[in-house]
Amino acid sequence: MAWGVAALLCACGSARSQEGANGGGAAGNAGEEIQAGGFQQTAGTSGSPNAGAGGNHNAGSSGTATTGGGASSQGCHSVSECPTGAFGIAMCLVPGQAPPAASCGAPQWCGQCSCPPQPPIPAGTGMACETNQDCPLPTANTVSASICSNGTCSACAQDSDCSSSLPACGSVQPRFAPSFRLCSACVVDSDCPSERPHCQGSYGVSACVACLTTANCSTGVCNLGSCVPQCSPTQACGEAMECSAEQRCQALSCQSDVDCPVNYGCTNGHCGRRACTSDAACAGNCVNGACYQALGTCYLFLQAA
Repeated sequence: MAWGVAALLCACGSARSQEGANGGGAAGNAGEEIQAGGFQQTAGTSGSPNAGAGGNHNAGSSGTATTGGGASSQGCHSVSECPTGAFGIAMCLVPGQAPPAASCGAPQWCGQCSCPPQPPIPAGTGMACETNQDCPLPTANTVSASICSNGTCSACAQDSDCSSSLPACGSVQPRFAPSFRLCSACVVDSDCPSERPHCQGSYGVSACVACLTTANCSTGVCNLGSCVPQCSPTQACGEAMECSAEQRCQALSCQSDVDCPVNYGCTNGHCGRRACTSDAACAGNCVNGACYQALGTCYLFLQAA
């Protein structure tokens, strides 16, 4: 039982590496071990162990224990060169590639995952009542179940019970509590003003936002419901990228290969990494079929059993 829970917590991102309390380790050399929620990967030799919640994380210059998996300094051209583990998927990350985000280990498991915040239950929800006087009084800073509906207290029973700022009465379905009624900003897009024309929400709690995806933005990219610049004259894009007039990063424009950085070629007017099957085709290394100056990094993406 404990083993199964530990594996599930790792998949949900609970095995965070922190110095001391949650598994940081001193620098080490070849032969050291990384243990994260039960997985053991060879990566270095000496290094001081510090116990953590997801298992012993012994890591140093040759390896680090990370959320949702374990990475080592072992270079790779492809995943075939990386060690495998019983509870995860071996990966060869290209230089600069971030590890994949941790995911939920089982349906409805959200305690340690990247899930929206659980909506607060209005005070007094579910209390037996005959009239509104039997329910908690509404307050300025707390949502209260001040309406008596069908013998129980609720935050609202119909739209007319809601304020003009939160005009829609709807059913909220939290993951770890019974459903309840709550006033929200919208139910459909037509409930929203023109400057924030999209109705977005989770668990039945909604808000009007400017965008749902970057396709809704005339400039910039969609981030948490707002259109924000991805780049600017003072905020450059990455290698072989340029900032477009729409303040988005795009592949660098080119007329020939000489306009592109090392290991890039000009294709259809834009720079892209050169395809390869061996290091001989690159100024460096062939990693996952494309040219890079450095080798890739082996990574084990932990999953629940």
